[in-house]
Amino acid sequence: MQQVQNGNPLFCDTDAVDDFFGKIEGAMSAAQAAYDNAHTQPSAVMQGCVLDDSSGCQSLVFGGGFPDVNTTRFPSPVIVLHRNWVAGGWGLGIFNFVP
Repeated sequence: MQQVQNGNPLFCDTDAVDDFFGKIEGAMSAAQAAYDNAHTQPSAVMQGCVLDDSSGCQSLVFGGGFPDVNTTRFPSPVIVLHRNWVAGGWGLGIFNFVP
């Protein structure tokens, strides 16, 4: 409290405060843009799966594909998640993708 009353520059530099919050806003906007680019909704659901032949397995279909979120050189790892809703099991695979 004494520092505020004495006019400590840390608390009086409104440009620094504006710059600080501007950087936070920029980081949040970048995070939202990355999420919007990576969050893709499926266009359909089909019975049966490529990685699991048990009953009750469903595949999500992404008819429009996925947006490119790759920031590295190829080949790039792609994570494939698998969930069987009936059996409750999970599976995953990491595959090198080369377009």
